[in-house]
Amino acid sequence: MKSLASLLSGGVAALALAFAAAPGQAGTTTGFIDTTLVLMDSCAVNDSIAGSDADIDFGTLDFGQASTQFRRQDAVLVGSAGEGIMLRCSTGTSVSLKVLGGTNDAHGNPAQHALVNAQTGSQYIPYDLYLDRARTQVLPNNTAISIVGNGSNQQIELYARAFGAPGISTGIYTDVLTLQLEF
Repeated sequence: MKSLASLLSGGVAALALAFAAAPGQAGTTTGFIDTTLVLMDSCAVNDSIAGSDADIDFGTLDFGQASTQFRRQDAVLVGSAGEGIMLRCSTGTSVSLKVLGGTNDAHGNPAQHALVNAQTGSQYIPYDLYLDRARTQVLPNNTAISIVGNGSNQQIELYARAFGAPGISTGIYTDVLTLQLEF
């Protein structure tokens, strides 16, 4: 019979061999990963995210067809979401929309803007933008249309009226307006 000391020393040796032969865990620890997401104010214009698209399409003013003898011709801004400009901005965000001007504004007299004959590049038809359907509130360049975002779609309607004059030639007349959205 073996002595207790001899059994213990043999058991300790066997345990040491078992730990040396089998890889084991040296220990366990826990830690943390900090995670952060910073949300900034944002706006979508006609479903395009402002700031992510190089140029936002605010819509189209189409005066349709008229004779060269027209006195006035009306248009309504139509965007991809329907009539007007559809804005969806973060709740509480102060939003300012401005018409900075048109390509042919220097030829808009007596109105503020002008359509140019695309074929000749020299004949102009003046037109103005309005805030109301009755076309009594002219929208001057660089005048802010202000809203406070509510997280839902908000519509800004714009109207236009072109003014005919004697001697206008047939053709397609165009202009490009530049708008600025600040939020």
